[in-house]
Amino acid sequence: MPYSIRRLVALTTVLIVTACQSSAPATSIPPTAIPTSAPRSLIGRPVHPARPNDSKVYVQLDDGRVSLVADYPAYLALAYQPNDLLYVPADQWKDAPVGMPLTRWLTGVQDQQLYFLYRGTRYPIIDEAMLVATGGMLRDVSQVPDSFLDRYPIATAPIPELSAIIAEASLVPAADSPSPLLEVRDSVGSTWRADVNRYDLVSRRYLSGRGLIRIEASGAETVITLEETVYDPLRNITALALQVRSLWIGTRFSGVLRLDLDSQTWQHFDLYNSALPDNGINALLVDPDSSLWIATRGGVARWRDGQIESFPLPDEGVLTEPLRLEIDPDSASLRVSGTYFTALLGSDGKWAIETAFTRPDLIGLASNAAQEFPLPSPTADYQAYLAAWTRPVDDNGLCIHYLASPLDDPFELRLQLSRLKKLNIKWLLVNYTSRTQLLLMAPAFKRAGITVIWRPFVRPYREYSYWSQDVMFLRTLGLPPYLQIYNEPSLGQEWQDDGRQVDQAVYFEHLFPAIQQVYEAGGFVGLQELQPEWVRLILRKLKEQGQQRVFNRLFFIPHAYGYNRPPETTDTIDSVLGFRAFANVFQEEIGFVPMMIAGEGGWRPGEQQDKRFPMVTPTLQRDYLLSVFEWFRTGTLSDGTPLPDYFFAFCPWILADPNDAAAWYDSAPGERTLITYAVSELPAFTRRFSWVSK
Repeated sequence: MPYSIRRLVALTTVLIVTACQSSAPATSIPPTAIPTSAPRSLIGRPVHPARPNDSKVYVQLDDGRVSLVADYPAYLALAYQPNDLLYVPADQWKDAPVGMPLTRWLTGVQDQQLYFLYRGTRYPIIDEAMLVATGGMLRDVSQVPDSFLDRYPIATAPIPELSAIIAEASLVPAADSPSPLLEVRDSVGSTWRADVNRYDLVSRRYLSGRGLIRIEASGAETVITLEETVYDPLRNITALALQVRSLWIGTRFSGVLRLDLDSQTWQHFDLYNSALPDNGINALLVDPDSSLWIATRGGVARWRDGQIESFPLPDEGVLTEPLRLEIDPDSASLRVSGTYFTALLGSDGKWAIETAFTRPDLIGLASNAAQEFPLPSPTADYQAYLAAWTRPVDDNGLCIHYLASPLDDPFELRLQLSRLKKLNIKWLLVNYTSRTQLLLMAPAFKRAGITVIWRPFVRPYREYSYWSQDVMFLRTLGLPPYLQIYNEPSLGQEWQDDGRQVDQAVYFEHLFPAIQQVYEAGGFVGLQELQPEWVRLILRKLKEQGQQRVFNRLFFIPHAYGYNRPPETTDTIDSVLGFRAFANVFQEEIGFVPMMIAGEGGWRPGEQQDKRFPMVTPTLQRDYLLSVFEWFRTGTLSDGTPLPDYFFAFCPWILADPNDAAAWYDSAPGERTLITYAVSELPAFTRRFSWVSK
C-alpha cells in the first residue's frame, strides 16, 4: 500500500527562496492572494499546502503522485511563475501517493534518456561532464511519468555556449556531497545492504534498486521492500546505521525508518509524526551514548529514548545543509559539516559554527592573509589617489549590472560568465541575495578577470550583520573589497515590502554603522544615492562625527538612466551625464571627487518620458549604449567634454532577466541581439587616463 502524502509529503527541504539571510527581503514563492479550493484537477499545477511556516511547493504528476519541487531553480525550469502557485489545503490531496522530488534532471519510464530541464525545455545530458556543468549529480536524477516529461519540448539546439559552461565547471572543485554508509553488519553476523535506484550514464537507463538486502553469514540473501514501485522508501535509501539491535534507515524523501531486528517490527518518523526537520536524509550517526543523530536537508535531529529532538543550526546567511556527521576527536562532541560550514555542538545544546567566510578552505580556497588595498591621500596627490584604485587588467570601462535576483545556482553562474566573456565585460555590479552566492561568484569572477562592485540585497530599513565578514572574505581572496552600502534609499519601492514610507532617519540609523564596519574591515565604502542633497547631508554628518578619514576610501555609485533622452543631454540630472551634479557636491563638501562607477543606467525600450525625444527602440537602445561605451575608448563624453578620470565604468541595466524589456539576454519581449552582437564585436581597447602618455 503506498505511503500517504500526509506521512511522506515533504520530499526534500531546499526551500523555494532567493535569499537565506534574515536581512534579505526575498522569501518563498508568494502564493496567490485568494485561497483556492481544490480544482477538479491539480495535475501539472504547482500547489502550496497552506500550512503555517511551510514554504514547500508540490506538483501532482500525471500518474496522480504528488512530488515536491526541489528548489527555486527547479520551479523556474518547470516553466512556472510565482503567480501560478495555488493555495490548496493539504487535506484535499492527503491520500495521493508520493513521487520523487522534482529536480532539473529528469528521466522517464519508457524514455530513459536523461534530460536537463531549463526554462521549460529539455536538453539531453550526453555525458557526466554535462551533468556536472549543469550543477547536478547522479543522485539528483528524478524519474517521472513519460506523459509529464512530454509536457516539455526537446531542445532543437544545444544549451547556449555549452562548451564554455563545461570548461568553467572543470575549473571548480568537485561538489561536496554526502558519502553515506549503505552497508552495515549486525551483532549476529548479518550484513544489511541498500540496493538503491540510480541512473546509469553508460547504459542510459534508470535502474530500479532491489531494496534493503539482508545477507546472512551463510551467504543467503533476503530482499525486503515496502512498495512494489520505484518510489519505495527502501529503494531510495541514503544512509544506514546500527543502534544495538535496531537498524536505522535514512531515505531520499520518506524520512527515517527503524527496524527492530528482534521483533522485525517497523517504526516510521517524518515531519508529521515527529520533530524531524525534513524528510530528505543525508546521514545517520550513532554516538557513544547510543543516541542516533540524523542529518536532514533541513537541519539536524537526535533520536533518544523514543523521541526525536531538533537542533536548529544558527543562521549565518549561508546554506547550512548538513551533509556529514562525526564525533569530534578532541571534544567528543557532535560535529556537523556541509559544503559551506562546520559546526560543533556544545554541552549546552548550542552550536559553535564556522563558515567559508572565515574558513575559505571549506570551499577549497586558500586561507591567505587578508590583502591590503592602500590608497594615498586624495587631497595630497589626487592623480596618484585615482591611479591607486584597483582596476581589471586591460580595463576598458565596460560594465553591466548582473541579474536582478541571482540564484544559488552554479549553472546560472556559468551561463552568465560565458556571456560576459563573449562581451569582453571587465567590470560588473552584482547584488547578491544570499551570502552563498558571494561564495560561489567571487572565485568565478576572479578567474574570469572581472572586477566586481558587490552589493548585498538589503533594504534601507534593515540591519545587515555581515558587512565586515564579507569585506574580509574578499580581501582573503585577494579581491578588491568594493562593497556598495544599500541601494536607492530615497526611492519608495525600496520601502514597500513592509508597507513602509521612505524614512531618512531610519536609513541613517543603519547607514552610518555600516559605513564604519566596511571601513574598519579594510573595505572600499560604496555610497549610492539618487538625490544630491542626500549625499551632501551624509557627508556633513560624517564630518560632524569626526569621520573624515572614511572619505579616503569612499567611492560613489550613481544611477545614470537616460530615460528616452539622448546621451548628449545636459539640461537635467536625469540623464546619463547627470553624475556630474553629484561630483559638484563632493567637490564642495570634501574638496575632491571620489572614484565613481555608474552601477545602473542606460535606456529601456518603450520609454518616452521626455516628449522632446523619440521613444526608445531596440535600435536606439543599442546606439545610445554604444556611444556611452565610446567614452572609455575616446576619452570624450557625449557632449564633447573630457571624460573625467574619476569616472571608471558604466554599468547599464541589465544582463539577463525574463521579465525585463531592457535585459540583454532572456527577455520575454526578445533578446537584445542588436546590443549583444554590437558589443561583442567592439575592437579591444584599454581605457586611457590623463596620466597615461599617449
